[in-house]
Order: sequence, then structure tokens, then C-alpha cells
Amino acid sequence: MENKFHQLEILHELAMSIGQDLDTQVMLKKCMPVFLKRLGCSTASVLKVENSNLVPIVALPRNNNNDEFLAALQIHLDSAVNLFEPFCQSNGRVYYAWNLSGFGALVLGRSQELPAYLVREIQPIANKLSVALQACAQFQQLADARYELTSIEQRWHLALEGSRVGVWDLDIESGQIFYSAIWNSIALSEGIQPGSSISDWLDIMNPDDVLEFKRTMQNHLQGNAESFSSEHRLRTAQGTWVWVQCEGQIFSRCEQLEAERMIGTLSIISERKQMESELLEARDEAERVSKMKTEFLANISHEIRTPMNGIISMTELTLESSLDSTQEDNLEIVQVSARHLLSIINDVLDYSKIESGKLETSIDAVDTKKLVNQSVRMMKHQAEEKGLALSTEFSPLLPSLIETDSQKVRQILVNLIGNAIKFTPEGGIEITVDLDESEDQLRVNVTDTGIGIPEDRLDQIFHSFHQADGSITREYGGTGLGLSISRNLAELLGGGLTVESQVGKGSSFTFTFGYLPHDENTSGVLSTEPLDIVDQDLRILVAEDNAVNQKIIRKLLEGSGYKIEIAGTGIAAIEVWRERAFDLIVMDMMMPEMDGLEATRLIREEERSSGSRTPIIALTANAMTVDRDRCFAAGMDGHITKPITRESLHREIVRVLASA
Repeated sequence: MENKFHQLEILHELAMSIGQDLDTQVMLKKCMPVFLKRLGCSTASVLKVENSNLVPIVALPRNNNNDEFLAALQIHLDSAVNLFEPFCQSNGRVYYAWNLSGFGALVLGRSQELPAYLVREIQPIANKLSVALQACAQFQQLADARYELTSIEQRWHLALEGSRVGVWDLDIESGQIFYSAIWNSIALSEGIQPGSSISDWLDIMNPDDVLEFKRTMQNHLQGNAESFSSEHRLRTAQGTWVWVQCEGQIFSRCEQLEAERMIGTLSIISERKQMESELLEARDEAERVSKMKTEFLANISHEIRTPMNGIISMTELTLESSLDSTQEDNLEIVQVSARHLLSIINDVLDYSKIESGKLETSIDAVDTKKLVNQSVRMMKHQAEEKGLALSTEFSPLLPSLIETDSQKVRQILVNLIGNAIKFTPEGGIEITVDLDESEDQLRVNVTDTGIGIPEDRLDQIFHSFHQADGSITREYGGTGLGLSISRNLAELLGGGLTVESQVGKGSSFTFTFGYLPHDENTSGVLSTEPLDIVDQDLRILVAEDNAVNQKIIRKLLEGSGYKIEIAGTGIAAIEVWRERAFDLIVMDMMMPEMDGLEATRLIREEERSSGSRTPIIALTANAMTVDRDRCFAAGMDGHITKPITRESLHREIVRVLASA
């Protein structure tokens, strides 16, 4: 009877020690000492099954081979016969094990064997321990999940609060909409009261935005877009408008796959919209100013080129007459000065085109050596006047024919050679041309023996309106645009422009440009030599209102034997054209009563019924690309910019008649 009472007392105390806490470690820390004390054990261990292995969560006995110990334990637990027998004896201890169903195992070690009645009766206690441990594990999982959920919620709210974003949740069938607390605070701060349904939201939306809002949302609901995004205006309580950005996505669908719930965000974007509006206004203002500048430059160009045409053309015609040496020298000075002034005008116009991004290339086929030699010949007289040697050297590897923009290549070469002559008091200038096969480019070096450029000023010379030294402008003149324009032109041609220089020893400019090889057996190669007109019986109608220009053009054309008739306005030109047949019309763009563009359009309309077509060449002091495009759009076939020369006029006549 006494043993029975003692047994019940032990079992009761063991049972009561289990389940006193929902934390696994805390509970075991409380109940394991009871097992040790009441059963006279030296060790007590609890193991958990993880991935089919027994893992101790209360340490195994010391001084044991854990692998052998765990192997013996596993065999014991798998055996239904020996559960009430010790499974291991080691280091003077006897070890018993009980199965903790659904969790793992309980191991007790004792210096002597346990009484048989206790070994059998401890199994119900082990079952209780198993249930308690499983409850602890489930509680821990629930606590971990709750903590993670809380953390996610905190991070979510933190992100939304930091970004000032509100959340909405729309029940599509009922139209009811839920707004987050953050959105409510945003709405209240702006005086927006969107209500609790989608219709309330639409009621405060700007009427101009409602249709696009509905269309965009419907597009997403029908599966045509992965998400929904809308920028629209909402009316505040004060009657003002605030811009919001609304984004959302279908969150769930019913069994018929129809959307039943959408979740999204709302954020106020009024400041961004204001910035966008200001940027657009700034862009429009910049474009307006740029257009005004372009128009101003075009008008200035026209006003300057018209009298320049008279100066240069009349000087050229007079130089062809009989003059004494003094008269000829004086007129040559006038001619050089006028051409220098014209080059400054061209620099300013080119700079304007580069600024506006309207500079374009015109690819043609040219003879490589002739292209370079022509540029050199244009500057030869200036070099001879200063007593400078001007030489050229060509690599034998150069292709004889290439395709590139010959006009821009010539412009760069003339600028580089002209600068070399300007800044070289004695010695000479050497131009070498070779092939850069690795880059598919031609490379031109213009090397002089001039004054040189300080190293700290080398970059400045390529900046607009900058020269190496302010005194250079005073001593040598120039706009400070030539090299800047040349570098831009070189880059437009797929190359570049660099410089090396030493003060007092000279400078070397390297100009590279891209090209395409040209088949020498094909036609279309532009000649760099003057062209002759074969048919000298051409009947040409000249429409020009300026008396000086009329006289110049008449002399230039009649000197070649052409039959010329002058019309002072666009209307007069049409009337004369209707009365008599002409082989060619030279039409000024700007004339009183009717300009050349309108006159050309009327002529082309009448020609549609007659089936005939008279070639028309535009004659204009407007040198901008847009003016040339306007001429061709009106139906003209050619374009000559004032001031004109006999060569430029003849070359364009030949080109137009050849393609007519």
C-alpha cells in the first residue's frame, strides 16, 4: 500500500510539472528538474524528430558517443517489445526512453535501474509531455506568424506614411470602396471627401477626366491590361482641384473568372503636375525664342545678302573688263573684303543651324584628291600674299572616289587652312591626307609653322565665341565660331577635330570624317571643276524685283549668250510666262505683290492641265535650310543663295536642265 501511495505521489508531481508554460524551453526548464529529483535520475533529455532524425532540444548525457547513443535510442523506440527495458548502459548509468508521440522522445538516466512499476506508469506522463510540447510548438508557430504579420503591417504602414500613399479596396459588384486610414488623412488634409462608393469618387472627379478613367479601368477589367493606372483631378471641399494618381489591380475573381475585387493606391501628384506644366511652358517658350531667333537671322541674312550680292557680283563683272593695275588691285581688295564679310555671315548662320539641330548632310560622290586640291586652290592666293608655302601630300592608299558631304568637307578644310594662313607669319602650311582603315575614315592633317597655342587654351578654341587669347581677336580678327562649327561638322560626318600645338613652333589640326567607297565604274561623280553650258540659245525668264540684282543677273547670263527677259514681280512673271515659252525660270523668293513661292505654285497648277513643265530655280538671299525646303515644296527644281557668282549660277542651271 505504501509503494502504491508513493507511486501515485511521484506520478502526480511529475504530471503537475508539465504544461506550466507555452514556451518550450521555459516549460522543459521547469519540469526536467522534477523528473531528476523525484525519480533519482542523473540525466534527463528531450529529443525532437526533424527530417526523420532525433535532434536534442535538452542536451544528451555527457561522456557518451552520441552517434552510438542515438542509434541505440532509435532501435529502442522502433521496438514494441523492449519499451520497458533499458536501451543503453554507459558510464555507470542505466538509460530508459519513452516515446513522445508526434514529437520525439524522453530519455532518463539513473545510476540504478528504475522500479518496474514506474517504468510502465511513466508512459502516460510522457504522453502528457508530448501533448504539451506539441502545444508549445504550435503556439510558437502562431507567435512567429503573428510577429511576421505585425512586422509586415508595420513596414507597410511605414512605407505608405513615408510616401504619402493611400490604399483603396473596391468590391466591384457592389461598388463599395474602402479607404485606408492613411488615405483618409491625406484626403482630409486636402479637403477631399471621396465617400464610401465608387460613384462618390466619380462625383468629385473632374468631368473631363471621368471618361478616360472609366475607359482605363474597363480595359483592365476585360483583361486587356495587366494593371490599372489613371491620373485625374478631384474636387476639394474648397472647390479647388487636386491631381491624384490612382493605380490598381484585380485581386480576386469569382468561379466564372469575373473580377470581383480590386486593390490599389492613391497618391497626390499636384506638385509633379505643376512642375510638368512649368517645364512644358519653359519648353514652349524656348522653342518660341529659338524660332524668333531663326526668323531674325533669316531676315538679317536676307537684308545683308541682297546688297552683298550687288557688291560681289558687280566687282566680279568689273574685274572681267579692261582695267589698269591700280583699279584691278583696288577691286580685288573690295572682293576679298566682301567675301570675308560673307564668310562671317555664313558662320553665324551655321552656328544657328547647329544650335537648333537642323544641320543636315547631303551625300554625294566626289574625287578625293580634287576635293582637297580645290579647297587648297581657294586659299592659295592668301598664302602667296603672305609669302607662305602651301603644299599637299596624299597617301597612295587613298580611294580615288568616295561618297561623303563634299560641301561640308570643303568648308572645314577652308576654315582650317584659312586659320593656318592667318596665324602663320612665316614658313608654310602642309596638308597631308591619308587613310585610317581601322575606323573607315579619311584623316587630314593641316600643319603650320605659326604662332602656336598655349596648352591651357587648347580646349577653349573649340568653344563658341572663344579664341585662345582675347588679343587674338583684336590682332587677327574673326568671330570665334569657325573651329566650333568645324568640329560640329566633323562629328556630323562621323569623325572629329583635334589639335596639337606648341607656342612659337606651330599647330597641327587633325580632321577625320567618315566616307563610303564609290564604284569608279558608276556615274554620278560630282566634278570640282567649272561646268560649261553647251546650249547658249536658252530662253531664261528672271523674276527679280531688285534693280541692282536685275542688272547683275542680266550681265551674268547675257555674257554667256542667253536670251534674258526680266519680270519685276511674281504676278508679272506669270503673265510673261503665259505669253511666251521659256526654257528656264530664275525666280526670286521674296517679291512684292506675289512672292516666288506662290508664283511657282500657280505655274505648277496651270502646267498640270497643259502637260508641260518649265524648270524653276529659286534665287534667294535666305540661306536657312528651311527656306530651301520651302522652295522645293512649292515645286522649284533648284536653289541658289545670294550672293551669286557666274560659276554657281551656271552649275545650278546645268544640274537642273540635266535632270529635267
